[in-house]
Amino acid sequence: MLEIFKTYIQGKGEVSDEQFELVKPLLKPMKVNKGTLLLKKGEICHYFSFVAKGCLRSYIRGDNNKVHILEFAPENRWLGDSVSMFRETGSMFYIDAVEDTEMLLLGKDFFTEMPVLFPDFYLTYIHHMHISVRNIHKRLVHLLGSSGHERYLDFIETYPDLGVRLPQHMIASYLGVSPESLSRIRNRLSHK
Repeated sequence: MLEIFKTYIQGKGEVSDEQFELVKPLLKPMKVNKGTLLLKKGEICHYFSFVAKGCLRSYIRGDNNKVHILEFAPENRWLGDSVSMFRETGSMFYIDAVEDTEMLLLGKDFFTEMPVLFPDFYLTYIHHMHISVRNIHKRLVHLLGSSGHERYLDFIETYPDLGVRLPQHMIASYLGVSPESLSRIRNRLSHK
């Protein structure tokens, strides 16, 4: 897992072996089974997860305990609640593993020391945070004004390999459609 993360950050900016050795004590490897709950709504988020293998999701529970998926984190993606972590407030959502997952947990110390230890990577990280906020805005616009078909095409663009890895009900939950509607969307696309 550490080598995967090292390759990831070296691909995002200048990071020497010496710099990486300094940060290793801030990284906590963890393996969890599918279905493991990592964060409950109302708890303070103490770690971001960097996924080396597997997939995580964040979600909320609506009326009648219905699950609404906010985001997926497959390999080489991060997932956590930054507002909860840095403001020490209860999280607004849940995080769990949708596949057996290997990840690195990165606490507040990692993010506090990152600008000093990895200045190039830190600038890239800030850039990616802006992209993440933009993607959240894009997702909100899609949910409010796009058809299920358009949302599905955006899902495939955002998560190209998850369409075959995840159960249909999870993808439908992410899109805000029923599993039956998703079947119709996929069927129409396969005929084009």
